[in-house]
Amino acid sequence: RDFKQDPTWTPPAPTTRNLPSFEYLVVSKKSLLSLLRKCTNCRTGENHLSFRMEGMAVTCTGECNSCPHKFTWGNSKVLNTSKCSNMERLPKINVDITYGAVITSIGGTKLHQICSLVGISPLSNNTFHRIKKLYVSPAIAETFWKMQGKVIDAYMIPLRFWIRVIINRCYDAVITAQGNGELASEKFRAILLCMTGQHTFDKDPSFKHLKSCSHSAPTVNWIFIPGGIGGRIYNRLVSEVFTDKNIEDIKSASWRLQTSTCESINALAWRYASKDLYFTRPGHEMRTQLTMIHWNYLKHTIADGTRPVVGKKSYNNPTSKRVVWRKVRKSMSHPWREDIKRLIYQVQK
Repeated sequence: RDFKQDPTWTPPAPTTRNLPSFEYLVVSKKSLLSLLRKCTNCRTGENHLSFRMEGMAVTCTGECNSCPHKFTWGNSKVLNTSKCSNMERLPKINVDITYGAVITSIGGTKLHQICSLVGISPLSNNTFHRIKKLYVSPAIAETFWKMQGKVIDAYMIPLRFWIRVIINRCYDAVITAQGNGELASEKFRAILLCMTGQHTFDKDPSFKHLKSCSHSAPTVNWIFIPGGIGGRIYNRLVSEVFTDKNIEDIKSASWRLQTSTCESINALAWRYASKDLYFTRPGHEMRTQLTMIHWNYLKHTIADGTRPVVGKKSYNNPTSKRVVWRKVRKSMSHPWREDIKRLIYQVQK
């Protein structure tokens, strides 16, 4: 009717409302068949359908039983590879699901179990590990080394020369204190003063158990912190290493080494490389790199102030046998995960 009234009439442009922002949508097999079965050309015929599954990728070819119309439909585009063929293809959805499983530490076995229980076509173990080896692992390794340089450049360069000395002295403080938490804490505080040239503490009332350093007299070649007390390196060490929390926490470190002094990073490593599972050497290295990327980003966002403290939470500390208050920081968005995803497709290209 509109065309008869106006020969130049054209239908309005189609609109799409409330389209989800997600790249993939889950659809049931029954709903998909109802859409693909009807011929879109003659409107009266029905299509003969043939499906091909490649992990989570679905490809459907159809041919109408009433007209010569044919079509091919897929739920994911196919990425180009150096060995692109009908026998070996790389659907994008398989790369994305492998990336998601690796980066969130779900792993191929749990991913297969979840998909099988829900009724979703899972990736085979061979496909999962091939994609992980060829595309995901190289992207994680590149992100790891880039972040290592970024972290060092950001706030570790002034401290890099002193870290090994501090670690050795911390170890000595815990071992020689033999369970005396107050002595271990004083030995820990004395490390920083010793590095500035102060080796006696008898005039400092806060030192009740330690009066002087136990090492021999400094030689001519002894290196002290440039700038001394109040200098840039000294202030950075105070803010990053010799914090009030570390001074208090070292009292609870076991001198028999029954308790790890790195439990916070071990808790994070447990998520990526569980002790209940066996990993190959390359697989364990990849998961260790993920742990350090995550850990360094947590510390970096605390240092630059992007994750401020928003509250406190109490819990019962079994080591100190008392209620301890833990700082709760602003949740993080993990942008490093998107960096890895972009690198995956650079590796793929």
